[in-house]
Amino acid sequence: MAATTLPAYNGGTGTSSPDGTLHETHTTATLVEANGRGVLVTMAVPLVITLVVAALLLYRRRQQVAVAIATVLVALLAVATVLAMLSVGAFVLPVVAALVVALVAEHRRDALAAHPEVPDH
Repeated sequence: MAATTLPAYNGGTGTSSPDGTLHETHTTATLVEANGRGVLVTMAVPLVITLVVAALLLYRRRQQVAVAIATVLVALLAVATVLAMLSVGAFVLPVVAALVVALVAEHRRDALAAHPEVPDH
């Protein structure tokens, strides 16, 4: 949604008329306006990865490999986000951070389940 509504680019031009009056024009453009509708596919990738990771973490109760796959997907998204930091990476960074928090919580839950503390009597 942000790719179609929030201004991502700013620009401007200035001209002067023969009488010395300065005319300035300020422009803004969304990601879609500046890059075309194809950027929507790029922006949909984090959403798809988020949905897949969510499904894998829900499925993990039956298959431990699901957490490993989710971790690899988040790592790939993190690398792509860093590489795209000068363009759309800044928009995706909060998504990556939330996915990392979810994975850390999942790994902690697994570690606690594997080594439960025995209460002292």
